[in-house]
Amino acid sequence: MERGDLNIVLCQCDILWESPQENCSRLSLMVERYLDGRTADVLVFPEFFSMGFTMNYDAVLSEEGMTLRWMHSIAQKHHIAVVGTVPTAEGGKIVNRCYFVAPDGVEHHYDKRHLFRMGEENEHYAAGESKVIAQYKGWNIALNVCYDLRFPVWSRNVGLEYDLLINVASWPDSRIGVTEHLIKARAIENMSYAVFCNRIGEDPGNSYNGHSRVVSPRGEDIAIVENVGPAQFLSATLSVQKLDTLREKFPAWKDADLFEIKNEK
Repeated sequence: MERGDLNIVLCQCDILWESPQENCSRLSLMVERYLDGRTADVLVFPEFFSMGFTMNYDAVLSEEGMTLRWMHSIAQKHHIAVVGTVPTAEGGKIVNRCYFVAPDGVEHHYDKRHLFRMGEENEHYAAGESKVIAQYKGWNIALNVCYDLRFPVWSRNVGLEYDLLINVASWPDSRIGVTEHLIKARAIENMSYAVFCNRIGEDPGNSYNGHSRVVSPRGEDIAIVENVGPAQFLSATLSVQKLDTLREKFPAWKDADLFEIKNEK
């Protein structure tokens, strides 16, 4: 498929603690109002957008399927791809799974590789082993979750295998200052667009102040939103011409080092 420009929307929202049905109901109304009269291709929600960054999987176990069905319903109704993470049980383990759901029902998923040990995530969830790149409207889109942002080797764009890196996060305000540098570095070194979609509000352990942003392959902010209300939407158009021109005129990617990642976690 020939690539055209990609219109992306980030939903920087507050999240009610361990309340999937209430969060999805609230988000349905917000999305309905925002998308009314607008055209968009991809809609991105923060990490664990329907329940908060909980380690108490049992509290939301029965709602796992409901959240994913809701993502499919939003994708189909608004003709838009939907991205977000849901704790998912599979093969006797629980993973922090990022879903990319297309309007036609096609589904890609990525299991978070780097688990936040300072929040004991590694004691409750299993680490993913594979990178995942979703193909959508001619774009190759790499999925990335929160703490993954700190690990550049894992996100390395080998041979320009992706055009856009999406990182969905529950990144507390106490450490938010580093995210601007990290997401810009990922965009520059990988010669791709990069998106950081973070939540706002509070949970029992942390407070969050957003700072979601869309970054160009040159590391420039295309769009940014900070904590100014209960929920904000951030939209941007990603230019395929600008991306291709940069890669052609400055092909630094051809001189990248080759490496192999071993799954020894």
